[in-house]
Amino acid sequence: MVEVIAYCGIKCHECDVYNATVNDNMDEKKRISQNWSTVEYPLKPQDIQCYGCTTADEKIMSFCRECDIRECGINLEVDNCGVCGKYPCDKLDKVFSKSPDSKEVLDEIRSSS
Repeated sequence: MVEVIAYCGIKCHECDVYNATVNDNMDEKKRISQNWSTVEYPLKPQDIQCYGCTTADEKIMSFCRECDIRECGINLEVDNCGVCGKYPCDKLDKVFSKSPDSKEVLDEIRSSS
């Protein structure tokens, strides 16, 4: 399996949405849309499509299109935040609080670059 790392360090290749997209699994997309939907953010199965935020492909979750971290990574032309000269920055605080593994991923990338 090819590793796909988001700008923020999330492992896209381990994400249900990414895998449902890559495998074009409509049953999984239905399940995800039901489980992830909220009143403020309703989802339909056709909304469940993402190849990772670092891809140029338009198939990314709508909230990823609006992500400040993604926008910053694109503007700075970096593969992910771990290789950014400004790493770590406060844009990552929310991600790290919800996904400590993301910080570990970026720290590892940082130490090997």
